[in-house]
Amino acid sequence: MGTVFRYIADEALAPENPRDPGRKCDVCKKNSPAYVSFGQAVPAGRKKEVRINAACADCFKAGRVREVRDGEEVVEAARRYVARAFKKESAARRTAREAAIRDELNRMPCRLPPFRQRLDWPLCCGGLTEYVGSPAQREELKTLPPVTAWDQGELQDVGAVDFHEMEGSDVLHDTGVFRCPECARLYVVFQPT
Repeated sequence: MGTVFRYIADEALAPENPRDPGRKCDVCKKNSPAYVSFGQAVPAGRKKEVRINAACADCFKAGRVREVRDGEEVVEAARRYVARAFKKESAARRTAREAAIRDELNRMPCRLPPFRQRLDWPLCCGGLTEYVGSPAQREELKTLPPVTAWDQGELQDVGAVDFHEMEGSDVLHDTGVFRCPECARLYVVFQPT
């Protein structure tokens, strides 16, 4: 699990602009690593919520950023997952689980995984999986043991995957790898541009 963001491995964490690690946060204006966001926030010194492009870890974790792009799809995916995985629980407990998942997503930069089409974070064993990176950025992710493809809760076992022969391909940049912190099951999300 990540030390900066629980569901983003530290090895997968990259500031919004790696050439300028001191880019100021759009929310608090501190000169600290800022991570990409397609969200809304009330910046320091302002009274109204505005669209922001990047925020620091402190602002994400404090809940000062509201991720807005494709939010309804995430809400629906979480609702379907919780309804299926926790069908024996009361409606109140299922609602609380959905709210916890949405809260976690709002407290981290959900645009670090290569979600080119929509925010579609895999869920497993009762909660979110950890984003471990993209084969385009991490050599060790170019060969994966058996994995499951995730597409808005639709699952497909795809077996072992070897991305080495796709070197230089957009496929590497369009693929995110996630790991369940409970059972260690691997998921890939492929969203081509």
